[in-house]
Amino acid sequence: MAYELDFSNLSLAFLQKRLHEEDLIPSQLPLTKDLDMNMAQLSTCGIHSLEELFNRLQTPKRLQLLAEESGIPKDYLSLLLRVLKGYRPKPQSLALITEYAGKLKAVGLRSSKDLWRAAHLKKDRVSLAQQLGFDEETLSMLASLCDLCRLQWVSALFARLILQAGYLSVGAVAQASKEELVRGVAEANKTLTLFKGKIGERDMGRLIYVATLMNDELEL
Repeated sequence: MAYELDFSNLSLAFLQKRLHEEDLIPSQLPLTKDLDMNMAQLSTCGIHSLEELFNRLQTPKRLQLLAEESGIPKDYLSLLLRVLKGYRPKPQSLALITEYAGKLKAVGLRSSKDLWRAAHLKKDRVSLAQQLGFDEETLSMLASLCDLCRLQWVSALFARLILQAGYLSVGAVAQASKEELVRGVAEANKTLTLFKGKIGERDMGRLIYVATLMNDELEL
């Protein structure tokens, strides 16, 4: 059961591969410079998992020490830290997702992560629906929204558009084509009118790529 990427089980090789093959946004492109050499340097410093790397970058003091030990520029490591933080987006407040946030809070569910953990399995969702007096369809919809919020760059509002477009889970997004996703979200926005701009195929391609890296655990 993993709401987000498990850094403790992801190696530097995962990070290296992702930075090589992902269509990076412009601000992240400097990470491709000397990437292989920098990953090798981090390994010589005893860093083998993303969790270990994240911990070594967590404070300015730790980051400075790692820069000195590895010989990797401080600016490079600072950018790497920002990228790692983006890999695990903060859970969304349920108040942004549903008008039932008050009822959910009463049973200890405050964020998309809380609700996903409580309702991503069908048997647990049935039990929770009975406890709250919700119909299962409503709770399934909320579970889908919370699942989509696991994706990098996906806000509660954008999750609504993706859901309206017919993509009910991270797994469904992973299997989509960028052309279909662009069309579906654009049509959904005509109905919901949540965004003024348009999201293009390149950004949708990035979203699909991120979805392929996530565990598909939502039972519908």
